[in-house]
Amino acid sequence: MNCSHGTNLLFASGDKMDYIIGIDGGGTKTEAVAYSLNGQELAASKSGYGNLLINYNTAITHIDECITACKAALADHTCKGISLGLAGSKALSKEEIKRYFYDRYQVEVGLYDDAMIAHEALLHGKDGILTIAGTGAVSIGKKRRSVRIRRRVGTPSWR
Repeated sequence: MNCSHGTNLLFASGDKMDYIIGIDGGGTKTEAVAYSLNGQELAASKSGYGNLLINYNTAITHIDECITACKAALADHTCKGISLGLAGSKALSKEEIKRYFYDRYQVEVGLYDDAMIAHEALLHGKDGILTIAGTGAVSIGKKRRSVRIRRRVGTPSWR
């Protein structure tokens, strides 16, 4: 396993605890953070891109590296679930992706579009517009339960 920025253990070992892992997989990097069930950040890891549309197999490898690094840092504790926020996931079979990670880690897996997660995190369910300009770009607007998403995918010349 080669996570380019490694894993940071962010708590002192002690009693056995349950935790979940959140993944943010974008066009440039994948970040994983393990949280206790009461929201305490426990461990973190980074690797290469997690956008499945760039190269599906390589993105899956990067996501796996991050999950594995967090699990290794918390080997004495129990992972209860993985929440994946992945760029490019909307265009692929969500059930296939979720099944892969469930089969690999034997925990409940949630899969969400990265733009929807960002909108919810910023606006907490309220109406509004969010634009993300990174490797790719997306604008998402929500008004009275109606959601519109517009994407433009970048083609980075450095790859």
